[in-house]
Amino acid sequence: MTLSKIPLKFKPFGLPKETIIPELKKLSRPDAALVTSVMTYWYPGVKEAVELARLVFPGVPVILGGNYATLYLRHAAEAIAPDFLFQGSDNTY
Repeated sequence: MTLSKIPLKFKPFGLPKETIIPELKKLSRPDAALVTSVMTYWYPGVKEAVELARLVFPGVPVILGGNYATLYLRHAAEAIAPDFLFQGSDNTY
C-alpha cells in the first residue's frame, strides 16, 4: 500500500512559525540542517521544518535521515527534496 491510499488527518502542534523564525535567526549560521522523523506519518512536519531551515538559512544543506527516510526513501526524496538523504541505521557516516 502506498501513502496515497492512506487517509491522512494532521493537526499541527508546537510553536507557530511566527515564533520559531525569529528564534532561528538568533542562531549562528549552521554548517547543515539535520532533520529526522521517528514516525513516518509526521512527514508534513518534516517538510515544514525543512522549509523553515531553507527560509532562514538559505544555501545550508539539509540532511534527512531516520525512520521516515529509511522506510519511504523515494517519498522522502520527492516530498522533502533534501540535499542528502540517509537510509538505514549505519552510524558510521
